[in-house]
Amino acid sequence: MMNALRPGPSISSPTDNNKNNPIIDNIDVLLPEFFPPDMKKEDVEFYLKKTKTLSPISITNVSKNDWLHQCAATFNKYYNLKTNQVLRSEFYFINEPSGLCADALSCAFDKCYGSVKGGNSTDSIDCLNNQTDLASTTYDDVASMCNFPPSSLPEYITFPKNAAHVIAAIRYAKQNNVQISIKSTGHSYTGAHTKAGSLMLNMRNYTKYASGNDKIIECNGSGVQDDILGDACILAKARGKDAYIRVGGGQTWSDVHIAVNASNAVGNLSKMYDLGGGGSGSVGAAGGWLSGGGLSTGYERIHGLGIDQILELEVALPDGSHVRVFPIEWNNSEEYINPQTTKVAALCNTIVVANEDKWDWQPCTDLTVSPEDIWLAQRGGGGGTFAVTLSVKYQLFQQYPFQAIFMGLGALAASSDEKSKDLSKQISEKFKENKLWVWEEAKRTYALFLVDLLFAPEKIGVSEEASFSCGQAGMNYQFIGYGVLYCISAESVFPEIIAAWERTIKGTQLAKEDTGLAHLLSKVVISGESIGFGPYSSYADFIGDFLRKVEYPGTYNDIFPDDVIPDAPLPAR
Repeated sequence: MMNALRPGPSISSPTDNNKNNPIIDNIDVLLPEFFPPDMKKEDVEFYLKKTKTLSPISITNVSKNDWLHQCAATFNKYYNLKTNQVLRSEFYFINEPSGLCADALSCAFDKCYGSVKGGNSTDSIDCLNNQTDLASTTYDDVASMCNFPPSSLPEYITFPKNAAHVIAAIRYAKQNNVQISIKSTGHSYTGAHTKAGSLMLNMRNYTKYASGNDKIIECNGSGVQDDILGDACILAKARGKDAYIRVGGGQTWSDVHIAVNASNAVGNLSKMYDLGGGGSGSVGAAGGWLSGGGLSTGYERIHGLGIDQILELEVALPDGSHVRVFPIEWNNSEEYINPQTTKVAALCNTIVVANEDKWDWQPCTDLTVSPEDIWLAQRGGGGGTFAVTLSVKYQLFQQYPFQAIFMGLGALAASSDEKSKDLSKQISEKFKENKLWVWEEAKRTYALFLVDLLFAPEKIGVSEEASFSCGQAGMNYQFIGYGVLYCISAESVFPEIIAAWERTIKGTQLAKEDTGLAHLLSKVVISGESIGFGPYSSYADFIGDFLRKVEYPGTYNDIFPDDVIPDAPLPAR
């Protein structure tokens, strides 16, 4: 959590009806972060009246009853006991009016514990899920009945729309000695987005820079100047990239994927672009995902982690500084995907108002932390810890065709293709006819093949290029289940992979024991296109189709909003 370091007057006492909400529209609160220190107060007031660019920010008192009625009640309504799933997209929870709902219900409690016993115990959550009429009761009543662990819900909340709002909130928190918690979407299984007694900055209403069909900036386009300090194209070109996109601090990966696809569709770019973003649409594109390193969809094997895609960070620091940080010196090495940063620069905004046209970026002169430390901390140091991320500039890479390769016995069984389902039954029957060691060898062979395919491709006769073109953040190595490899390459890598699998099966002892079974097993590596998945231009095009056909057939439209890249996995208890 960002620490509020300076004591000040007490904030108004919490109320459930939120009638006594403090409003930050006081000039004394805003100075000196917004304007140069030597600017007279009467000049500031005149400027504000003339430009009307600085809108006040409202801070409201949090009601735990709102969490109970909006978050817990919705979890209960859509919780499926048989599957232990909440069949409701995180997108709906993000937009609940209170702003308190999160991906994990238990993260409303200290350490995300579902019971006062701690650990994996879920006594309190189980009791909560058994309540049938949460709308007519209070948090305190249910807390007493279910023996809730200590709450981690914030004391106050605000919904900033721009940098001026964020910095005003930070200054107010400092004056009142209140800690700050930062929530982009609440997609955190460690509860990094919330803290008891804090002022939560819920970023869902923050400026959405990646929205529309004209948000890709090409580095050879008009208006791009690559000789100016802070131009993201300088680093992009050094990395061999031709474009970038700016993402707001509260945006989801669904927002960004949609903006990239929309910009590609217009047809006025020099090429089609893709990005190495998060795989779950409701995950924040500039929040804790990034602060945790940025695990992608398998694209990181060829393009690097999410933090490797950053060209520039725009942040608000605990002292109220509004800063942009970016590399200005780096070493190139064939050992690494991207140049290795050796020096980072920072620019500070001297006029922080709502209208970005009025911003004045100058070299920082009195930062309390080095640009290198900001750059390092925000790229893997942990969500909600060091600064508020206001925007990120991500490099984009040329788009290549996306191909899904389905693998494992479960892939056949889950397929909507009748031939594949029939093949799954034949294999199952064959195993019943054989000795146990045949089944064990099949499982072992499959798992080792996947390991070699991804990490030692030369052992099975697959090129390194084909191997690096494929990946999956949560690959299933169990033969009885199913895994899906995501591959991006100019030419399909499937022929090379299926040939390697067929060679591997033929070389096993079970092939000598039962050639018929070996022939059937050679079919458990399947091109997605052969069973109705594809062709696709990107992962974002694939995932909705996959969830609709495989994971949630018949119920997809009840779970996910129409206009998003869906999220998976769904919210948890």
